[in-house]
Amino acid sequence: MLGQELGKCMNEPATTPDYLRALFPRAGTDLLQLLAGAAENASLLRTDFYTIRDLADLSGYTTDEPLHALLLAMLLALDEGSLCVEMAESRLTRRFVDLVPEKVGQAWSGRILNAVRSGSYPELIGKEVEDGKPLVLRRLGSRSFLYFQKYLKHELLLQTELNKRLPRVSGESALQPDLPRILREVFLETPIKSGGQPMKLSHQQRLAIGLGLVRDFLIISGGPGTGKTFIVTSLLRCLVRAGFAAERIALAAPTGRAAQRLTDALRGGLASLQPLTPGSPDATLQGQAAKTLHQLLGFQPARGTFRHHCENPVAADVIIVDEVSMVGLVLMAKLFQAAAPSAKIIFLGDKDQLPSVEAGAVLANLVPSATRPSFSSAICSRLQQLWGDLALTPAEGLPPLQDTLVVLERNYRSQQAIHKVARAVNAQETEVVDCLECLTLAPRTETSDTEDAGSFDQLKGRAGCWLLEEAHAGPRQWRRLLEQWADYCFLKAPDDGNAYHTLAADCVLMPPEQAPPEQNSSLDRLFALLGRGRVLTLVREGPWGCDGVNELIEKHLRPHLDRRASGRFFAGLPILISRNDHSRCLYNGDVGITLPSGAGGYRVVFQRPEGYVSFPAEVLPAHETAFACTVHKSQGSEYDQVLLVLPPTGGKRLLTKEMVYTGITRARQLAIIAGKREILRFAVARCVERESALLQLQQS
Repeated sequence: MLGQELGKCMNEPATTPDYLRALFPRAGTDLLQLLAGAAENASLLRTDFYTIRDLADLSGYTTDEPLHALLLAMLLALDEGSLCVEMAESRLTRRFVDLVPEKVGQAWSGRILNAVRSGSYPELIGKEVEDGKPLVLRRLGSRSFLYFQKYLKHELLLQTELNKRLPRVSGESALQPDLPRILREVFLETPIKSGGQPMKLSHQQRLAIGLGLVRDFLIISGGPGTGKTFIVTSLLRCLVRAGFAAERIALAAPTGRAAQRLTDALRGGLASLQPLTPGSPDATLQGQAAKTLHQLLGFQPARGTFRHHCENPVAADVIIVDEVSMVGLVLMAKLFQAAAPSAKIIFLGDKDQLPSVEAGAVLANLVPSATRPSFSSAICSRLQQLWGDLALTPAEGLPPLQDTLVVLERNYRSQQAIHKVARAVNAQETEVVDCLECLTLAPRTETSDTEDAGSFDQLKGRAGCWLLEEAHAGPRQWRRLLEQWADYCFLKAPDDGNAYHTLAADCVLMPPEQAPPEQNSSLDRLFALLGRGRVLTLVREGPWGCDGVNELIEKHLRPHLDRRASGRFFAGLPILISRNDHSRCLYNGDVGITLPSGAGGYRVVFQRPEGYVSFPAEVLPAHETAFACTVHKSQGSEYDQVLLVLPPTGGKRLLTKEMVYTGITRARQLAIIAGKREILRFAVARCVERESALLQLQQS
């Protein structure tokens, strides 16, 4: 119990001046001001401030204030996805301007640079990875970058592996003669169907599938709804016909939830081809299931190592990784080391999404925003032979990632008005903020709570992207807004059936052998209604964070959902798993619904491709309430409607175009941005500036 409480304390934000003063008793007023600014406006945890203190103490620089500021800059860089900090005044100041006034930040930058350039920290900063120091100052020409040793080591490993797979001249092996016939069979004779109609390939999708067949390394980038998982299913069908054994094809994703979605998409595509002939190429794919990257690499928790590495590679001829934008540097380096040199590697993700929670935004560093696909004359010729009518213009010279990148731009699923705003946000066109229609809250009526959806009911049947500025009018207004959102999503009955609270109250989970025939249909409906809307926040703490929002919505809805409940759980409570439990196949990001059990107590039920599974609420791994979640947690998910919350104060460093883009693209039909227009404009004008030598990969 003491260990759990200590862990919880260490992972809480450090927001109180008293706490910081106790942790850094010798710090002067200016340093405390800088640290307090970081505690309020960054998403650092108490463990990060302990790291600053311990590194300074253990290296013998306890009272050196520029070093404390430097270590703070390093941790701020890791938090935004950067691997290093460039030792230049403008780059250091950029990290401090959200914490203190600009002139104060410039002063700190000057003090840091003077200390580093004079070699003031030999016990802490080395010149090479092999020096064994916690930090390494790496020089590239006239520029210098400060790394934590661990990340420079893995960046150099990843560079080496990538350079092996990014030959400057494409291979010249002949096109496999059966490929055109295979494409005809897969896309014309037995196509995957959606709604009973054959699915057709766009130009970009044909390009991605063609490159996946003729290249051994490929990056496919596209936002939600651009057909990435359709490409995976189609490519797998082609590969097994081209001679790749299904058991030698590995599917993976960074999280259990993402792996489950990839598996579901594959099985859904194959289901449209039923009945499958036993032993046919498509039938061999029925046993395919995606794993987490840790499972694929054979992570050994007791040792903190992986079973698969360069001397014991993964037994796969093809490795396909989805949601690769969520993969950090260290895990990516381990993946490349564990892949056989001859293995085909295909990455799918969204280069414009938020970087991974772990250090290192690998996909975004490899594919900066301005990067466009380019193709050599050899590849253009092969793709023309493959498709017959795929016209491409060969690029001159050797642009970065030549023959290796496809960008999917056409969206098939999200409402086009949302897609238009997302493109403008991604391009940092701040004028889009002034074009958003403003939503005004209706006054609370005298009708029953179950019918008072307030302003959100005005949007029934509407779509697109809206701005709700009244969210920042004050605590009472914010509480009223969230109550109306909760009423709209969970208490208001849709036109085509019962409301969420009615279904949750009536549904009692019975064992499969005793369950009434309608139990699964009720669960189908409950999960569909839960996916109707989600509150997404930038921060965790405070009234505009997911913890505060969940607490308020839970308090408001509990009497409507389950008046008899007295403990932690009640009927209809959505649960988000936050720690993997491999024994129960529950993974970080899985969402379930709490329901009463026919045997007494409560169980939490989860969707699976083959049906539903449930577990006693008290045996679940670490979890949290899921009426709201952070934008980071929402990556890879989609909802009909999204309420994206911009904090009026605090969290300034999180206000970026990547955060807004990721939040609104979770919505299929309706995205509501709760915040002031000027705060949204500030966020759209800023981007996450990642620093990494991977950006110089093509020149290395």
